[in-house]
Parts: sequence; structure tokens; C-alpha cells
Amino acid sequence: MIRGKIENWEIYAGWGKRLARGLGMLSDGKLGNLAVGWHELGGDRICASVQEYAPKPPANGKWEAHEKHIDIQYMVRGEETMGCTPVAGMKSATQYDTENDIKFLAGELGKGLKIVVKEKDFVIFFPQDAHMPGLASSGNPAPVKKIVLKIAVE
Repeated sequence: MIRGKIENWEIYAGWGKRLARGLGMLSDGKLGNLAVGWHELGGDRICASVQEYAPKPPANGKWEAHEKHIDIQYMVRGEETMGCTPVAGMKSATQYDTENDIKFLAGELGKGLKIVVKEKDFVIFFPQDAHMPGLASSGNPAPVKKIVLKIAVE
């Protein structure tokens, strides 16, 4: 897991061509204008899920992990808390969904690290990182707009 500010994205450019391309696309601000939904970004096997929602109570969170993609979760507007913990040692709550590259894992937020993600912050979750996104940071959460880039690891 990596957490950073988008203005410092170039620090991570050497970590892989697709990762650098994804961070670069987020840094120029153009992706923030995309409509809510799924977007194929062409070439380099990078897709974007643009989301707007009210963060949920931590008790309603679910641990998830991916095997074939790295997530770059970028906060366009608002604030939420995300959990992160190693996949190793966690028990599966569902079978791995190969079509959607997701598995849900059993456990409560208390098991992992809590990260408050604010506007222009990004968090990178690798396949070994279980993560619990979309959690309210306060009792009265404001709506967020977030872009989740899916970066193919193969």
C-alpha cells in the first residue's frame, strides 16, 4: 500500500509503466471531469471507475482484494476512511470472482490500518493488500467523488 498526494506522483513513476501512466492521468485533472461509471481509458490496460456516494459507517465495510489489478483510489472531492491489511492470514468470505477480479474477506476494520483520504490524496492497493474503502470519517459524512483506476498487473 502506498499513500500520497497527487502533486508528488512522479516519485512513484519508476514503479512501472502503467502505474506511472495512471498517476499521470490523475495528476492532470482531466479524469475528474468524467461521468460516474466505468471508462476504458484505451491502451496500457487501464480502466477507471468514477464514483459518487456518501461514505458508509465502518460497521458496514467489507474487506476486498484483487489478484489481477492494482487499485489507485484517488479522492477528487470529499473525505473517507479506508482500511488496509495484508491478505495473508485472512479468511475468504466469498469465492474469488474471476470475471470481476474481486474477493471479499472476513474481518472487521479493527484488524487493519485506518487511512483518512482527503481531496487530492491517492492510495495504491496491490494484490497483497486487502482494503476496505468507502468508510465515513465522521458521523455526518459529506458525499465524495472518487476515481478508482484499475491497473493490470500482467
